[in-house]
Amino acid sequence: MTTNRYSHEALGSLLEILTNPVAVVQEGRIRLANQAYLDMLGLERERVLGRSFLEFLYPEDSARLTQRYRQREQ
Repeated sequence: MTTNRYSHEALGSLLEILTNPVAVVQEGRIRLANQAYLDMLGLERERVLGRSFLEFLYPEDSARLTQRYRQREQ
């Protein structure tokens, strides 16, 4: 099995082509987000990158998805 590694810039360029909102999360933090994701949130890139993805969940989904994420990380 081979592992492909992409540069941060190459992956970012690929995400920008997509019209659906997409964010890349590593260790619970948003590392990359395309413009569609930023538009959906109504925030600038600087206000999103590096923050916990849990901050951007709908309140009614937050408890369930937070629990699921924490179980997955164990």
